[in-house]
Amino acid sequence: MKNKRYFLFRLFLAAVFTFMFVNIFAHEINEFNAKVRTLISDGQFSRRQFTDDGLPLQFSPKVGPYRSPFYVVHYGLGYSEACKEKANNENAYHWLTDKTSVFWPTSPFEPSLNLFKNSADWVVENIEEDTQGNSHLMYHFDWPYKNYPNGILMAPWWSGLTDGHAITLMLRAWDCFGEKKYLDAAESLYLSTVKPVSEGGSLLHHNGHPWIEEYVDPRASEHEMSRVFNGMAYAYFGIKGYEEFHDIDGYSEALRTSI
Repeated sequence: MKNKRYFLFRLFLAAVFTFMFVNIFAHEINEFNAKVRTLISDGQFSRRQFTDDGLPLQFSPKVGPYRSPFYVVHYGLGYSEACKEKANNENAYHWLTDKTSVFWPTSPFEPSLNLFKNSADWVVENIEEDTQGNSHLMYHFDWPYKNYPNGILMAPWWSGLTDGHAITLMLRAWDCFGEKKYLDAAESLYLSTVKPVSEGGSLLHHNGHPWIEEYVDPRASEHEMSRVFNGMAYAYFGIKGYEEFHDIDGYSEALRTSI
């Protein structure tokens, strides 16, 4: 009986340590798993590559090769650091240093004005209007995601995270290059991001507070949408930056209460 209790105790400890290990290293395990599946399906271990113009290309065994608008924005913001001092506006909200950036993947390229402009121009050229006249960086590939119809986001879908985060990129591009197309893009993305999901935007509510939805599939009901926290937070940064830039009272203070 004593040996049995000892065995069960050891089994319990093993289960606890396994649980802790899986949770602590969940992201790394998922990344490695995805890389192995990518190697098997595509013959390469890397999940992300870059073209010579600094734009990322992703590979997924679930989707195949694709370009994520979010990562174009993400790496574009990294490249924009080359222009921070030149912009002479580094104290503006849209130029504040993102302290979480150390946890995000980095580009093999150093920050540069050329790569920054490539990213910003890609955003401008790839903004599309939906059937209700809203502007989005559309995702033209299906993406498996729970709680959505049939467990999948069906193309075309959009992301309040991506559209909101891209506002920051557009404001920085305006500071650095002075081309009106960037301000126009920032405005169109802002207006669409703060419009209700029911009207083709990305705004809904969570526990009575306004919330920017990261994954918007028009087929899904609002109460089933994901409400991912980091998606809301990064969208907020873009909205706050836009409203400060134009000195307007808008949605940022209400959204801040949700973060």
